[in-house]
Amino acid sequence: MKTLMLTVVLLVVAAGAPVAADLDLGEDFPVVGKPQSVFLAGVEDASTLTLWVIYSPTSETQTEEEVGRFTTDGRIDWSPSRFGIATLTARDADDTVVVGENVAILFAATPIAGVLVMVFAGVLLFAGAVVSMWSVLSSGVPERLQRIDT
Repeated sequence: MKTLMLTVVLLVVAAGAPVAADLDLGEDFPVVGKPQSVFLAGVEDASTLTLWVIYSPTSETQTEEEVGRFTTDGRIDWSPSRFGIATLTARDADDTVVVGENVAILFAATPIAGVLVMVFAGVLLFAGAVVSMWSVLSSGVPERLQRIDT
């Protein structure tokens, strides 16, 4: 009798539990300027929700943009405008966040400025090591070493 009661209580609780909504970007990382499909699952009517993106969340330079409304099947196309970390949120008409997801947005191409900075840092590092080694070795060994008492 106790197991029957427990089973009935668990079924009632499970029937009343809301279905968790989920944002899915597929397997690929989003790339700046390249259209990316975002899928929304686990909601009754996806067309009532709007997709928002927050670029660089929790920083002083964060920007927030409205992407648009989901279709009835829970799909929307989004083309990222900035690289880095972004937060995608699906919001209802009251601007309440239904579901959110953090994503990493990749560069469309390797930035030439980043490569130049890395090359400059490497040259500076190794040139400093060469100059230091040359300075030490060119001074030579003193002819008379002082004895260190221990």
